[in-house]
Amino acid sequence: MIKPTPSISKEQKTVNENNQEVKIKINGRHDPCIAIRVIPVINSMVALSLLDLIGDSRLVEPKEKLEVLRDDISEIDKNIFLLLDERFNIVKKIIKYKKKKNIAIENKNIEQNLINKIQKLELKNLTNDFIKKLYNKIFNESKRIQKDD
Repeated sequence: MIKPTPSISKEQKTVNENNQEVKIKINGRHDPCIAIRVIPVINSMVALSLLDLIGDSRLVEPKEKLEVLRDDISEIDKNIFLLLDERFNIVKKIIKYKKKKNIAIENKNIEQNLINKIQKLELKNLTNDFIKKLYNKIFNESKRIQKDD
């Protein structure tokens, strides 16, 4: 539905909040004819509607939905490993600092604090046991990297 321009700069009759008849004149730019602008608006709305329909249809077909979900998982997995790689780069910086200051590689208090922080998050799909086991794998890899450096 296309509505007419809500106001024009011509003085018009109206009613106020007390239901009294008054005259009003709107200042500023108000185009009384929207025909020139309606075509790009319609084109844009058709494009948005088609994109929305395409997006919905991707999720209707079970096979395509599965592929979309698998692609999402693949992207998340890639980001997990990129972040782990970044974490281990920071581990290498820590080992340099620890060697310089003669600090022990392993610190069980720091490890437990990291586990506790994550376990306090309200994660719906990860058990505390899984979090602890995963963190222990990460800690072991960090220690291996520190020993190799």
